[in-house]
Amino acid sequence: MKRTKTSLNLFLLFFISMTGYSQINLGESGQGGAINFVTRSSVTEFKAQGSPYLNEEFQVGKILVNGEAKITALLRYNGYNNEIQIKEAEDKFGVIDKSSQYSAIIGNDRFEIRSYINNRDQVRTSYFIVLNEGPVKLLLKPEIKLRRGKEAQTPYERDEAPRFFESFSYYLQQADEPAREIRLKRSQILSSLKGAKGKIEKLVEDQDLSYKEEKDVIKIIEAYNAI
Repeated sequence: MKRTKTSLNLFLLFFISMTGYSQINLGESGQGGAINFVTRSSVTEFKAQGSPYLNEEFQVGKILVNGEAKITALLRYNGYNNEIQIKEAEDKFGVIDKSSQYSAIIGNDRFEIRSYINNRDQVRTSYFIVLNEGPVKLLLKPEIKLRRGKEAQTPYERDEAPRFFESFSYYLQQADEPAREIRLKRSQILSSLKGAKGKIEKLVEDQDLSYKEEKDVIKIIEAYNAI
């Protein structure tokens, strides 16, 4: 799964922990009250290769409250901390409160807090990129993980620095139920979209679609929602 990313591809001074939190309000949001986020100040740093962000630079985006755009701001997604950051000043940013009433559009991606079932069969919440509208939704869970560094054990080896790496997984959400992970493959898609196997197979054949391609699976789900 490849997505456009701007990265330093260098040793990055990453802010792993921060102190000096202050709760502030940003604008009026009607039914949802004020948009809350936390301003972060002092930092602790360590060196790691890569980036904890999907895109290093802040991008013009929108903050939505209950689905309605309220604020235009400079935003970016931190996939390591699973948070949306809003730029306040050159060396200061805030983090939007993780509430289901808040969502954000960054570039062409819409980030929403959704519940899902993890690999321990527990219900958790996380940011997802919503890929289609309708009762059945395909969601993309973007994550940045950190691979630990390794010290050289002999004079012939080199130290390995910690490294950030991307991890993307797909989830299918049926109505308001927690989303469940799904692989883009024929068997899982057909078993998840119940009662429409024949229609889906005909659609795939007629339009030469692939069960392995994100854009084609979106078309399949949109057609399923229209049945």
